[in-house]
Amino acid sequence: QETASLLMRVVEKSTGKVSPMPGFHFTDTQDEDVLKVASLGLMKGDMQRRFLPAKTLTREQLCVIIKSTVELVSPLVVAKNHATRYSDASAISDWAKEAVTYCVSNGYISGTGGRLNPKGLVTREQAICLAFRIAKLGQ
Repeated sequence: QETASLLMRVVEKSTGKVSPMPGFHFTDTQDEDVLKVASLGLMKGDMQRRFLPAKTLTREQLCVIIKSTVELVSPLVVAKNHATRYSDASAISDWAKEAVTYCVSNGYISGTGGRLNPKGLVTREQAICLAFRIAKLGQ
């Protein structure tokens, strides 16, 4: 839920006020920012229409969110897409490969010791730093 709120501050600063899609809901939260980011397609819940607000994001999940957010707030940014060269690149989920490659190529995330750790959890501080960088793009 914190990440959704953070994203909405960035998006609304860049694009203006956003309203949640009428009738859109999750079974485990009615938080307005969560509904807004979901309406924009920046974050999704699971197949049971749960948002899972207490669950921590993984690095690959955050990459999908970053790529979608950058494309929304700064559509004129030319995306670089170079293949990632990390020893654990095969651990990146198929649904996240394009977004992870985008984020690595554009310097939004990096690895350490030759590993990217795509299933690793994102800290609050990392999410805030990335949101700040995206906000600067939208100015």
